[in-house]
Amino acid sequence: MNPLRKLFPTGASTMAGEVDSLFYFLCAVSFTVALVLAVMIIFFAVRYRARAGSDLLGAKREPMRAAGVDEADVKRMEYAWIGGPLIVFLVIFYWGAKLFAAMASPPPDAMQVYIVGKQWMWKVEHPSGKREINELHVPRGQAVKLKMTSEDVIHSFSIPAFRIKQDAVPGMHIRAWFQPTETGVYELGCAELCGLGHYKMRAVVTVLSLEEYRRWLGEQSTTVASK
Repeated sequence: MNPLRKLFPTGASTMAGEVDSLFYFLCAVSFTVALVLAVMIIFFAVRYRARAGSDLLGAKREPMRAAGVDEADVKRMEYAWIGGPLIVFLVIFYWGAKLFAAMASPPPDAMQVYIVGKQWMWKVEHPSGKREINELHVPRGQAVKLKMTSEDVIHSFSIPAFRIKQDAVPGMHIRAWFQPTETGVYELGCAELCGLGHYKMRAVVTVLSLEEYRRWLGEQSTTVASK
């Protein structure tokens, strides 16, 4: 088992692993750069520290040739210092752009669900017309395309386990999608401060097997018809 799983929410969607991989890579690059800079600072501080009797401020800088420094080596160091970080940043940019494009492009067979944010609840409508409040039932393995808006202020539809976070804006229909891979109950919340009752805007996403989801839809139809 990956020990990092204990530090972060469970990954339960097709995109969760890819988002986590990019995040871990960014953390590794940041840690490596910070470590190298710290070691260099300590090394130069010790190696070139002022000693008794030395006059560093009054000393004249000798030309590189007189000091025995090869200008070609200096140029190679400059090229490496510029080219190395540039390559790393281009990798990060390409990786992030590719992941962003994938998260913005739902599969053509995705099931569309309508989401409306309102102080302080989430209203859900399924393709069959069935509605829920502060609950969202979806089948495992089925891509779900969300069409979101808000009735009042800006809300942010967030499911940490699916690595999805998308604003719901009044007057706009904003799309997002996910494809759950594990059955279970997952937290759904608002990640945008939307008023005094922001803390109340909590819901759950229940991922069912396809058979259980169809059974749930049937039970809902019977319940609605009997009312």
